[in-house]
Parts: sequence; structure tokens; C-alpha cells
Amino acid sequence: MPIREIQAEISRLEAEINAKHKSYSDSVEEGRRARTATGTVGIQFEKAEYRVRLWEEIEATKLAIKRLRQQERDYSQDPKAYSSRSSAENAARVQIAVDNEKVNSANKVNELQHDEEAPQQGEKNGAGILLLVVVAIIAAIVLFPKLYQESKPRNDTPVAVVVSASDLRNIADGFGKYAISEIGTYEGNLSAGLFHGYGKIDWEGGGSYEGDWLHGSINGYGTLHRTNGDVYVGEFAEGVYHGQGELTYADSCVYVGDFFSGYRHGKGVYTYQDGEYTGDWVEDNMTGEGVLVRSNGDHYEGEFLDGYYHGQGKLVYGSGIEVHEGLFVEGVYQE
Repeated sequence: MPIREIQAEISRLEAEINAKHKSYSDSVEEGRRARTATGTVGIQFEKAEYRVRLWEEIEATKLAIKRLRQQERDYSQDPKAYSSRSSAENAARVQIAVDNEKVNSANKVNELQHDEEAPQQGEKNGAGILLLVVVAIIAAIVLFPKLYQESKPRNDTPVAVVVSASDLRNIADGFGKYAISEIGTYEGNLSAGLFHGYGKIDWEGGGSYEGDWLHGSINGYGTLHRTNGDVYVGEFAEGVYHGQGELTYADSCVYVGDFFSGYRHGKGVYTYQDGEYTGDWVEDNMTGEGVLVRSNGDHYEGEFLDGYYHGQGKLVYGSGIEVHEGLFVEGVYQE
């Protein structure tokens, strides 16, 4: 593939990822509003399946971009070698396409011949089968009315099936409620014996999670109640806080903003008993540019390092009389 086509494809795929991220966020918000309005989780399950597909598509697109980036690097290192290899690959792809077209043409001829012979016999068989099905349904309703009534869907809360973690692997895909020994109670979707889609788990040792799952791991959007009293609402990746979220601590302190691999990392607002900090975070520490307003009225704006005033900044005390502006080192103004 020519380098310009590679770069154009990378741009297209990046735009596609951005659009899917927006669709993901919109789906989360729509599901949340629906649940608030109806008090049920039905639409949440539907939205979760859609979000799981989106998540998988996003990961596949990221992988495609990674491969294209590698091709871009190969070209920059040795354009001639890359061009020769690319030409050979293109020739091979053209030959494969020609061979496939021949096979498809032959298959279409066979299908047309078969289609000319099949309709009359198919119509006769179809009419007979339809008649038998209708007669069977009517007979079942007349002869076994109680069974018919019991087979109708119910809105009752499902009873949890008691299973072990190993037994869960043998359960068919779909929705269910399971009391899993030494783990807890899970209600939600399964795929290949793994939590997948939307579901809620109440752990045996305390705490709970309700939200999106991907192949047995907490991935997507959800709400986590920890045993220490902390509550997190937001995005997850591989079981840890990752993306946008809100973390309310047991002591009522609140952080709202970016998370990365379980850390407060990026931009965020932290409200606590002594004040409020708005700004940059690096691995759970106030580091970078930020503004800290304390409950006593002190106001600092400038650079931070590991929670200290550090670098250039301006500190205005609550009295409004004393002002320090300039260099700070580990919280101490350098006069």
C-alpha cells in the first residue's frame, strides 16, 4: 500500500474510533436515563450488548492502526525495500481476487440452475409443513391449557442457581442468576461460561459491581461498591478504573475526572474536607498545573509536585493581605 494511502487510512480509522467512543458514551447515558425512568435494567442489558460489540470493534480498529503504523515506520526506514515488497504483495492480492472471482462465477451458475428446479417442490413442501405446525399449536393449546399458561414469560425475579466456579464454564450462554460458591451472586449475561455483557455481582466477602463485562473482566461502564465504603461510577478496563469516572470515598471526599490503570491520572477535581483542587494528576498525586482553594480561604494557583506547591505559583492567603508569588519548593515559598 502506498505511503499516502496508509496515512489516509490511519486518519480514517482514528476518526472511526472517535465516533465509536462517542456512540459508547451516548449508549451509557441513554441506558442510565432509561433505568432511572423505568426502574428496571432491561434496556441496560440491551445497551450493554451493543457496547460490548463497540468495545471489540474499537480494539480491532486499534490493532489495525498499530499495523499501519508499523508499515509507516518500515517505509520511513527503507522506502525502496518497502515499495518492492508492497508491489509483490499487491500482485499476489490481485491474483487471489481473480481466482476468487472465477470460483464465485462458477458457484453462481450452479445456484441459478438449482433455483430453477427447486421452487415448485419447495412450495409444496412448505405448505405441508406450515399446515402441520398450525394444527400442532392449536392441539397443544386446547389439550394442555395449563402447560401453555405456565410456558408464558414471567416477570418474576429469577431464583439463583447454586453452582461452583468450575461448573459455570459448562452453563449455556444467555441471561441467568447464579449463586457461585466462594465468589458471590451474579445476575446477568454469560458467554462461554464468563460474565459478558451487562450484569451485577454481589461478592461473598462484601461489595458489589453492576455494569459492563467483557469475557469475564470488568470492562466498560459500571458502578463499584467497595468493602471499605468507597463508591466508583465510571469507566473500567480490565477490572480497574480507567477513563472518565467519579470516585466517592468513605469519608465523603470526591474525585471527578480522568483515571488511568487505576490511578487518578490526567485532569480532575478533588473535593475534600480542607478544600478543593482542580488540575493535573500523575499516578494519584497532584502534579502539574492546578488551583487549590482551602477552606480557610487560602488560594494557590501554579505548579504542583506530589501534592506540594512546587515550581512557579501564586499564593493568596485567606486574609487577602499577604501574597506570595514566585518560586515554591515542596510547599515552601522561596524569598
